[in-house]
Amino acid sequence: MIMASVVPIVFCYLNATAAFCGWYAGTGVSGSKHDLNMFSSSSDLQERVCIYCHVPHHAAGDTLASTPVWDEVKSGKVFTPYKSATFDATVVDPLVGPTRLCLSCHDGVVASDNHPNLRSDSYGGAGIAINGDLSNDHPVGFSYLEVVNNKPNAYRSPNALWLDGNGSVTVASCLYNNAIVTCVTCHDPHNKKNVSDPNNTYNYFVYSRQAHSSLCQSCHIK
Repeated sequence: MIMASVVPIVFCYLNATAAFCGWYAGTGVSGSKHDLNMFSSSSDLQERVCIYCHVPHHAAGDTLASTPVWDEVKSGKVFTPYKSATFDATVVDPLVGPTRLCLSCHDGVVASDNHPNLRSDSYGGAGIAINGDLSNDHPVGFSYLEVVNNKPNAYRSPNALWLDGNGSVTVASCLYNNAIVTCVTCHDPHNKKNVSDPNNTYNYFVYSRQAHSSLCQSCHIK
């Protein structure tokens, strides 16, 4: 039996070859950083992975069409959205769509396993909206179509493929309701269609590589 305190790479080594371990990009949610059995001191007794976010019965919170049977725990926070004089759109709702679900854990307060790193909003930390502050993060909850219409020479077509992506995912396919930017516009929480750097030294669940800022330039023309 592997204890929850065993570091993830050891878990992967004992249970599968590293090439198929979810710790790496595109290899599935099991064994990835979203498999909270890897971190939690109170791992699911049945070793289920999906149960931390989805439940087969008695779902809590708002059940959205794109995220059925979500096991959402609400913090009751009010979030401060991003604002800037150079911002080319208006944030309609910073929590719209999947973002509300992501912040069920990444607000640094409510977390399925209370993992300490989720309480850190420093660079590299997994806490994104500690103290309800989204003003220092990439804006979410706005229409990408609006920014493209406002400045077509500054933003790529939503139908374009992600630069250095896996060659099958477009920006448009990652927009909520085919228009709105949310957390999952850039991040693939299920670790299936995202990519990593050639040496697999990081996995941020992103659809494009960080090298040469391909992730940023998949939307921004710079």
